[in-house]
Amino acid sequence: MTTTIGNPTDVVELLSPELTAAPFGEYAKLREQAPLLTGTLMGGPPMWLVSRYADVRRLLTDPLFVNNPASVPGAAPRDRFTIMKKLNIPTDLVDYLADKIFEIDGPDHRRLRKLASRAFTARRVARLRPRIEEITSTLLDRMAQAGRDGSPVDLMEAFAYPLPITVICELIGIDEADRW
Repeated sequence: MTTTIGNPTDVVELLSPELTAAPFGEYAKLREQAPLLTGTLMGGPPMWLVSRYADVRRLLTDPLFVNNPASVPGAAPRDRFTIMKKLNIPTDLVDYLADKIFEIDGPDHRRLRKLASRAFTARRVARLRPRIEEITSTLLDRMAQAGRDGSPVDLMEAFAYPLPITVICELIGIDEADRW
């Protein structure tokens, strides 16, 4: 059963029409009624959802909890392609996107996090702010232009995807001609 709220044994679809139509109210209900429940994202495999700050903080700092399902003894291998296919990500790119810092545990995670944290110091991020604002403004202008005739504009495609990708590409030095 897929639902937005209710019994903790129900499955919450994170992109259900009810949740996306009123996310603040629906997430508030989840925190109140079912702080630990099962959910899915775009029909992917079930996952645990934790909705309260203190519980999330504990999960992120307790070594008993892992990011990589393969770290759990007896766990079935996961299908890394399910969500990638739903996002229309080419199969040949899956290996570059899967098994990265968000899915690695222990010493490997700490090593990658330490490397990444050097790129995101407060000073470096502050220096990037004017350029990020410029990129944001450009993307918003393009969205306004695309929707000028009243036609719909896909927020994810026109803004939410290109903004972080563009910033990351600039951060690591990928020339604009090589990005798309």
